[in-house]
Amino acid sequence: MISGSTLVGITLDDQYQVLTRIHTGSGATVYKGYDLQNDRPVAIKAISQHEFGKHHDAVLRFRREMALLSRIRHPNIIEIYSQGETSYGIAYFVMQWLDGRTLLDELDDIGQMLLTRIQAIFDPVCEAVAAMHAAGILHRDLKPGNIFLSRQSDGSEHTTLLDFGIAKPLLAWQGADFDISGESVAIGTPEYMSPEQCGEQELTAASDIYSLGAVLYRMLAGRPPFVGPSQYVMARHIAAPPPPLHLYRPHLSEAVVAVVQQALAKAPAERFASVLDLRLALDAAIAATTEDQLYRQPQPPETDAAGTWYRTRQIAALQFDAAHPETACSSRPEDEPTP
Repeated sequence: MISGSTLVGITLDDQYQVLTRIHTGSGATVYKGYDLQNDRPVAIKAISQHEFGKHHDAVLRFRREMALLSRIRHPNIIEIYSQGETSYGIAYFVMQWLDGRTLLDELDDIGQMLLTRIQAIFDPVCEAVAAMHAAGILHRDLKPGNIFLSRQSDGSEHTTLLDFGIAKPLLAWQGADFDISGESVAIGTPEYMSPEQCGEQELTAASDIYSLGAVLYRMLAGRPPFVGPSQYVMARHIAAPPPPLHLYRPHLSEAVVAVVQQALAKAPAERFASVLDLRLALDAAIAATTEDQLYRQPQPPETDAAGTWYRTRQIAALQFDAAHPETACSSRPEDEPTP
């Protein structure tokens, strides 16, 4: 893995000064840098081809991410400014710098979101994913942690889709070799993976639609459809319906529930035909909703420990509801501990 200080202090292309390391993961390192020519901060993502080998899966995915980002421009997708390779074998690309926090950070703080807030975030995400699909790109890792919320100079909020590290072309691209060993195995973030993604089957745009449905469920319920150890979560995505949204938000309109249910249909053909259809359906459901009340308190972070606690708690809650239907939902405590 790249040392945290490998590029710090270096100026790339006589333009991008590398200031400090931000994060290292999956073989690549992200730095904060500065664009000397345009007087602006930038993010720089880099990977050592010498250390991993130019044909290592991590390097191939990195190259593919660069190629995919360079082929698409959309106001709600992270913008790539430049790319290159140092004389000592470190490949890199330079992206826009964003100030703010992820959707996951906000959800961990507040739990559930009001419908108007959800709409303001979810609509531009759908627009970004629709643009990706139109360009023949499948994201494969749509989740709150890859949705970034930042403030514009005029004070307005902007939503940006991040991290194309495991994105791939829906169809073969002429002149591009993106074949990577192990691509048939399940890859992604289990809480937001589609049944076909969990089952290592061929993926289509419908898989991203399912992931968006899981993100929407998280924003509404204060937790993902399934939480726990990876294998448990993946098995539930394949074979089990999500817990009813009314368990976590009893006043939620049936119209909104129906949108989430269709997005989370097990069979790809039963989901929305496109991401824009999902957006339009959600907008219509929210427009028809006259009452919007939050129920749950902020939830524990999405960890295996939290998942174990949740599964035990969910079973107990469902058993109680079955025995006492007249007190369903209001019987569960609001002050849930954080593992």
